[in-house]
Amino acid sequence: MSDLRSLFPVSQFTSGGGAVGGALGRIQIFNTSITNVNNGGRCCLWTVPAGSTWATIEVWGGGGAGPGACCCQQPNQSGGAGAYARKTITVSPGDTYRICAAGSTCCSPSCCGTEGFPSYAQSESVSGGDALALCARGGPTSCGGCFILTGCEGTTTGWTRNCKCSSFCGHDFGLPAISGSSRGMYCYSNTLQYIPSGPNIGSGIRASHTFCQCPAASGCGSYSSGMPSFPGGGGPGAMTTGGAYCWGYGGAGGLVVVTFR
Repeated sequence: MSDLRSLFPVSQFTSGGGAVGGALGRIQIFNTSITNVNNGGRCCLWTVPAGSTWATIEVWGGGGAGPGACCCQQPNQSGGAGAYARKTITVSPGDTYRICAAGSTCCSPSCCGTEGFPSYAQSESVSGGDALALCARGGPTSCGGCFILTGCEGTTTGWTRNCKCSSFCGHDFGLPAISGSSRGMYCYSNTLQYIPSGPNIGSGIRASHTFCQCPAASGCGSYSSGMPSFPGGGGPGAMTTGGAYCWGYGGAGGLVVVTFR
């Protein structure tokens, strides 16, 4: 029976030459302002260093923004998590690859949030290595509505989660973007949201209950502690039963990791 190590794609590149022995190299590309909304992401041009023969590129798309709310609105879903994709290629020293990690989305003042931004990596100038066109889509978003979740406590209203079609391209392996979900805890009142994290070891879901981020004079400039999850986690949607207009949170930015030897 095969073990996980024998099934890992890079094993096909560790059978000779410079691919055997030596320490793995690794770079991570992301915007370090991970607690800021609309941070713009990060791009770089990676040049394959001397002695390298293969690389594994992993990409996480950014999270979708949750919807805003006014009057008596509830979110149909929170912002969704971005997709994940991985590709292992042969490389040649001096080859260059354009790598871009998705930015975070902005807080939404409208009843609909925005879809997360994609992350990608593509070959720029390749002489001896493989061409590359790898991408991971951003997380889906949602819209709110008036009393959209009308079930009472104990019902199964809401909690619908969907995978996003065409979530990645150019991959060896991928996990799709996934939507968030919501349900009413009480009749016409509180909302409990399932806010997914991007595929990442050690991550999990976030729960948001009766969320409201009201706009301030400086705008919505940073996330509250622990929400959303980096990389690629979705943002919660707002819920109101009257009074001030509330904003939904933006989703977290994306990430690209390059491992090579």
